[in-house]
Amino acid sequence: MPPGKKQKVDEALFHQHYREVLTFSALFRQVHSEVIDKGGGRADILFTFNTAQFNVECKIEEDDASEPGLRTYVAQAAEYQNTSAAFAILLALDKTVAAEGAINLFDSIWIETVQRPGETTPCRVIIVRVPGGRDNPNLLRPGP
Repeated sequence: MPPGKKQKVDEALFHQHYREVLTFSALFRQVHSEVIDKGGGRADILFTFNTAQFNVECKIEEDDASEPGLRTYVAQAAEYQNTSAAFAILLALDKTVAAEGAINLFDSIWIETVQRPGETTPCRVIIVRVPGGRDNPNLLRPGP
């Protein structure tokens, strides 16, 4: 790829790559992708353990990867957990990274609570923001 040119990644490629990484981990027997009829939809990644399951919803954000911006996706991640544990993960590839570089890891992981009317137990959604489309680190400059 020529210098300065960023690779175009769509959500399907993003979650397929994440699944490939997991297949080389100790979780390879627990991970499934593109699971149909999960909460009325299709789960990108589904972890299945003896009596519990949870999903990982993969998103690419090119406009607003702030906490409020990514919060707009938590309802979808929680919806796939209607029939299992009230826990899900939203894995967001942040394509908004500027020349200052990516936000640190500790500010890129947080928990959102989704409490829908009629539910006694809220769903906890862990949001993990992963920097993507970054410039060459040698070209980064400190922010103002």
